[in-house]
Amino acid sequence: MDTALASIHKVLAIRLCRGEDLMGSIRAACEQYNINAGCIISVVGSVQEAVFYDPRPDPRDPAGISYGDPITVPYPAEVISAHGEINILENGERSIHIHAAFADSQGNVRAGHLMGEGNKALNTVNIFIALLDDVEFGVKYDPVLQAPCFCPRQK
Repeated sequence: MDTALASIHKVLAIRLCRGEDLMGSIRAACEQYNINAGCIISVVGSVQEAVFYDPRPDPRDPAGISYGDPITVPYPAEVISAHGEINILENGERSIHIHAAFADSQGNVRAGHLMGEGNKALNTVNIFIALLDDVEFGVKYDPVLQAPCFCPRQK
């Protein structure tokens, strides 16, 4: 287990307008405000269609799973829950890791991992990101999973 204690000193509020992409807009805001350690604490709104990925069994992968093609719900959906973290990878790239749940007009819920673009605001989407002090989020190699994994560190 890896742990680090952080302080929340500010919360960034973002409002997306019709057609703006959820992941692309979060990435742009993080670059604008130089957010290197953050926690996505709330996402509320609707999207034109939902695009996400779910794990599938993969015996070739040390973790036993992989992500395949995106799953698309090709009609409007409410974002009923979304949360995640923002960190900087060892190569200096900003990582935005979000899991989200969407409900369609019949109340059916679909959920998964957001990667890349594709979730464009239907009317609006409101996003709140806690900016964290005293902590760095990075990655370290996990020998069991044979992959780099999230790792909090005290500053």
